[in-house]
Amino acid sequence: MNRDTRDKINQIIFDYKLFLSYILQSFKHSENILLMAETIRILLADDEPDIIDPLKEHLFIEGYDVKTTFDGEEAISLMSKGKYDAIILDLYMPKIDGFDVLKAIKKTSPATKVIILSGHAFPENIKKCKEYGAEIVLPKPSGIKEILDAIQNVLEK
Repeated sequence: MNRDTRDKINQIIFDYKLFLSYILQSFKHSENILLMAETIRILLADDEPDIIDPLKEHLFIEGYDVKTTFDGEEAISLMSKGKYDAIILDLYMPKIDGFDVLKAIKKTSPATKVIILSGHAFPENIKKCKEYGAEIVLPKPSGIKEILDAIQNVLEK
């Protein structure tokens, strides 16, 4: 089996698991299902599928409307096509890095909350991210609880 076929099968399996998780969660918490107009929209921008796929699944189960991208250029494109309440952004991605994505987001959508999730959360990068308008900088790896808490904190501001 070639890599493209394997990747497509893995994506189908992931989507199916995500769908089943959503259905199960809906039954467990049917009183908490929100209308799509009220759903918080989050963009995940990271070039690592091992980070983005499980995070997407957890956020979806929590009730967030989640879109993903694996490069900075597409992140900017998605931001220009729709409103997002928050973006979780890696610093080092293909095409356009997270610093430039952050600057573009804050220029065009200043109300969008930005959480940086990076393996390069060094003091100089944290300072730069804060100067460019990021609300929170988290190191990789961060636990799902820490990420969910960060989302809740930035959305309450």
